Amino acid sequence: MKMLAFTALLLAPSVHAVEHPATFRASSPEAVTYYQDVAPILNRQCQTCHQPGALASFLPLDSYEQVKPLARLIRSVTQSKKMPPFMPDNSGSCATYENARVLSETELATLAAWVDQGTPEGSWAELPAPQQPNELQGSTHQTAMEEAYTPNKSLHDDYRCFLLNPGFSGSKSLYLTDYLMIPGNDKLVHHVVGYQVTTARAAEEARKKDQADPGPGYSCFGGAGVSGVRMVMNWSPGTGIVSMPQDTGIRLDPDLPLVFQMHYHIMDENPGSDQTTIKMKMAESVPYEMTPTFLSPRLPLVIPPKTASHVHEGTASLQPYFGAGKPLRVMGVRAHMHKLGSQMNVSVIRAGSQENRCLVDVPRYNYAWQSSYFLNQPIDIMSQDSFNIRCVYNSMGTDKTTTWGEGTDDEMCLATIYTIERKN
Repeated sequence: MKMLAFTALLLAPSVHAVEHPATFRASSPEAVTYYQDVAPILNRQCQTCHQPGALASFLPLDSYEQVKPLARLIRSVTQSKKMPPFMPDNSGSCATYENARVLSETELATLAAWVDQGTPEGSWAELPAPQQPNELQGSTHQTAMEEAYTPNKSLHDDYRCFLLNPGFSGSKSLYLTDYLMIPGNDKLVHHVVGYQVTTARAAEEARKKDQADPGPGYSCFGGAGVSGVRMVMNWSPGTGIVSMPQDTGIRLDPDLPLVFQMHYHIMDENPGSDQTTIKMKMAESVPYEMTPTFLSPRLPLVIPPKTASHVHEGTASLQPYFGAGKPLRVMGVRAHMHKLGSQMNVSVIRAGSQENRCLVDVPRYNYAWQSSYFLNQPIDIMSQDSFNIRCVYNSMGTDKTTTWGEGTDDEMCLATIYTIERKN
């Protein structure tokens, strides 16, 4: 199944990319070798997925012996901008993103030159110190599920909430600037939403639920299962490291637990267990506090079977989140559907005008590649402005109507909007 999905991705139309500054030296054609030039590019840009236990573990790229037979394929898919996979249009016709997963023109030229030169190996001694894939450099805190959980095999989708220690105590809040969720079993975990409990009463409510439910955690559906929480993190396949834009961070409060809703999708009789870990980088203060908020169209979602292009579109507002009439600044967006999703667009509609500011356009949505996209040019909004959310689904492979739901075989049309409050 994974190989078929990977092949489909390679054959999909490419999305134009905007070059980011080169991070590797531009080698002359005579000097290009695997160890000195190619391995550092693959290590930084590819091995997050192409390694054991990751999404593309079936095609590892961590040695010369593994990479050489794939050299021409690597050149083809990188030159066509199909790899690394980055689903949104980053051409500027909608927006561009500071965390776009793209190769620079220098990196592309280096890979092409290496293939044209006959894939010389070079000397292992030339290999720069590697950056560990899926390693959050400079992490300051870490938390994890206290014990492993084995999902209920009688359920197709098991929703379980776990109380996690925030990893620090005292009287002062810290600000989350970067995080990396590491599922203990990525074959089981469909998504993770992390919440911060905001009051002692809510914390006690969550603890009572945990104590009353046999086994680790407690059953929950549609969120944390308790009142008095705010979202702080989310994860779905393809997310990787999430880094907030410069000068921003999500507030975490000491001595109040985090509640992580884990969605386990059970596909066989022996699903195994999961014990997810979260690595975090936190700062004592940031100029701007970041707030992530879920938004979705307020319409029933009903997708008929055998339909190549079913559109679900509507508007939503952040009006309750405005304080004292100050504008909010949209820093980023996350687009989320399930496996029938094929396209998604989120834009800002200016109140009293026809202006429509595009935040993200995903022309070839892929459930396996989801992330949060932070804008190179943030957009200011007022309380009267709204968001248009448009989702397109391909249900040709289904025989029944699909409706809104949190199950993997249900569907969603959900945007996460990242905002800060402007101070001037």
